[in-house]
Amino acid sequence: MEIIPVIKIKDRKIKNTVTEELIEFSTNKSKDIPLYILDYDGIEKNKPNLCTYQKLFNHFKIWTDNGPSNLGDIVDSYMTGVAAIVIRKNFFKKFDPEKVKYISENKVFLKLDINDKNLDFNLNKDFIDGYVNFSDKEKIDLDFKYKDFLKTLFSKLYVYENNIKNLDYWEKKKIKGVLVDFENYLRFLDAIPS
Repeated sequence: MEIIPVIKIKDRKIKNTVTEELIEFSTNKSKDIPLYILDYDGIEKNKPNLCTYQKLFNHFKIWTDNGPSNLGDIVDSYMTGVAAIVIRKNFFKKFDPEKVKYISENKVFLKLDINDKNLDFNLNKDFIDGYVNFSDKEKIDLDFKYKDFLKTLFSKLYVYENNIKNLDYWEKKKIKGVLVDFENYLRFLDAIPS
């Protein structure tokens, strides 16, 4: 199970850490470490922090979750060196994963939402590299329909987790990976069940 650090950007600032800390961290690790960027400026204001992606590109494999709403938005992110993009279905009304894959071989992830009552996305899943879930374990356990839906995706599923005690639970489900806040990354890495 992969553990992937997450940084959050809002109002053009990285929350809870600074760029220099990220770069210093990456010099002690492999450049192949993915870094998930949850970009609230892109999601809420349609103003993604493309310059920040470029700064971090030489140090990490960047995944960006910035709320693209069309192919042009995706191309803009890819031009900064982003290796993977997360699509939010409610932002990208005419999302066609085949078209996205046609413009680049970069990875495409789909963000899942527990509040989405239409869980059958009617998408060609061959063109989706994975799925991202930000609903917490307790909420998922209470929603049987959503829980059953997630079971079909475990081998390609990444979940956001802030409770280190839940790692064993996710490991048993054989999910692909866990997204954790950057400042907790090393603690979670050390806690992976063996």
